[in-house]
Amino acid sequence: MKLSVAAWSFAYCTTQEAINVAASLGFTHVDLGINNFKPQLDRARIVTDGAAYGREFARACRLRIANIYALFGCDRYDRNLSDPRHHERNFADFREIMQFCKATSTPSVFVLPGIVNAGQSRADAIAVSVDALKRLVDIGREAGVEVQIEAHSGSLIEAPGDCIEFLQRVPGLKLALDPSHFTMQGVPQAEVHRLVGYAGHVHLRQAAPGQAQRKLEDGTINFPALFGALRDAGYQGCLATEYIHAPAMAAYVVDVLSETIKMRDSFLSWQGATR
Repeated sequence: MKLSVAAWSFAYCTTQEAINVAASLGFTHVDLGINNFKPQLDRARIVTDGAAYGREFARACRLRIANIYALFGCDRYDRNLSDPRHHERNFADFREIMQFCKATSTPSVFVLPGIVNAGQSRADAIAVSVDALKRLVDIGREAGVEVQIEAHSGSLIEAPGDCIEFLQRVPGLKLALDPSHFTMQGVPQAEVHRLVGYAGHVHLRQAAPGQAQRKLEDGTINFPALFGALRDAGYQGCLATEYIHAPAMAAYVVDVLSETIKMRDSFLSWQGATR
């Protein structure tokens, strides 16, 4: 397992500045985003000519890109995958994102599964999202890029059991596992550990019931236990620290830089003790 860090943890940096900060902290990998957080990749360029933008970006990037968070619209509701009106536009954008990934040797991309839109039942929304994700997985497979979803509060899949059922309906789809989204809902960690075998990427952020982001020492996630569960499941991918400085989820309550360093050291300490 290797460490990465989300570029959008460093909200007031440019993308290149965030990469430089990550490198100075000893990270060898970075997560990038086309999302509603800053800094982010240039959305207009990536969906217009992903290959050319990717080649340019690869020449300037000091670190390996571990994963890209791809949001199709301006937030989790806009152009979401359970709204069929946007599918063709989303598929077109995704093909260009795949060209960026090929040019930068990015192994995986995660998207959000969607929401229950106006006039939909949950079952209808899931069926529409499943069909869309089958297409996205096929597009990703053609480019040699793994496609993942992140289960999150407010989405179609909030509970571990629902997440497993959803993943099983889309062959080849993997999970960008973020335990904080489950912990904030009061889901026991043992339930979250059911998901480690489906993980293609992992986010690290301390949390507690009702609180999506806490200081490492103030939350309830047992990270050594999580690391051990991932190892036992054969997970060999990246673990990305993902503290954010944003209005979402009351995320102003921690010092992002300090918590990023503490999480880094928590993993390195566990890794050193288990070798």
